[in-house]
Amino acid sequence: TSLEVWQTLNELWIWLNGEARAQWAESRYDVLRRVMRDMSRATGEVGATMLRDPGYDFIWLGAMLERAGQTARVLDVFYHAAEGAQDLPAVNTVLLARLLRACCSHEPFMKRHRGRVQLRDVGHFLMHDEALPRSVTFSLGRCRARLRSLRDDGHLVEGYSLGRIDALQAWLSGHVPQDAEAMHGVLTHIVEETAAIGVAIGGELRGPAIEAQTSSQQ
Repeated sequence: TSLEVWQTLNELWIWLNGEARAQWAESRYDVLRRVMRDMSRATGEVGATMLRDPGYDFIWLGAMLERAGQTARVLDVFYHAAEGAQDLPAVNTVLLARLLRACCSHEPFMKRHRGRVQLRDVGHFLMHDEALPRSVTFSLGRCRARLRSLRDDGHLVEGYSLGRIDALQAWLSGHVPQDAEAMHGVLTHIVEETAAIGVAIGGELRGPAIEAQTSSQQ
């Protein structure tokens, strides 16, 4: 990483292991708000200060893969609760608004849907919207691009993880769940597959081609 990114992350780490411990009991909101702010700052510094090299690709590969899985996890928790509260419009609206805010997607959703918050719209938005940085589809697409770049540069030796992302994208595009039970199955598959893809990428990094390249450079 760049010096700017390292400094931001190091300052956050020191704060979390010091002052934040005392603040946590008094105001978890303030602690979490600072974590989100500093991570957004670090993300901006990654884009503004780092070379577009394999290090940059690996950072975004990991970030996008994790984002896809975490969006699916958060959506799974809220979706079931929101469907159960559809007979209580006020409660349902609050749950969906909290879901969107948890995914930093409340304002984009309101712009796209002009303030109408409906369960299926929210679910489709967070899963399939290609313009939303937090959606599963967007994250997988960016993950694939970074993985493709690393393979082309010779930093990954097999095509298994890339093929698995392609398969997940194709599978996801054909699944539009109609109820919470079906949604749970789809989201569980996304969580499991993103974790499995991460393991596969780790295995490809330890391949013989990488070891041979490392040995030749020593």
